[in-house]
Amino acid sequence: MGKGPQRKKTDQPKIRISQTTNTITTNSSGGAGVSAEKCPVTLQAKLQKSPLTVNNVPVELEKSGERYEIMIGGRSVGTLDLRISRTITNCSELGIRYKGKIVVEKEIVYARFQRIS
Repeated sequence: MGKGPQRKKTDQPKIRISQTTNTITTNSSGGAGVSAEKCPVTLQAKLQKSPLTVNNVPVELEKSGERYEIMIGGRSVGTLDLRISRTITNCSELGIRYKGKIVVEKEIVYARFQRIS
């Protein structure tokens, strides 16, 4: 393929379209489609330092209204913001689950959730 005046009349530009695989689409309560590709592999939320937030401690999520509370041993240590809570809700409707643990990086405490299915 040449450029400018060297281009042949039969040449056509290549348009590359990315191919998606394993797309599952369903209608959520908002009417917009949610696909499995929109469910991130990891999610994290910043937490306040406390005696319960020790590195590699498993955390659980408990729904409280529209948001999820981050629980360690039945005690709340934080709350996910509305955007992450909606993402987890939409992904759980597709059968995608998350497993969480506490991660401490440079004196900052995070609850990090990894997609497991």
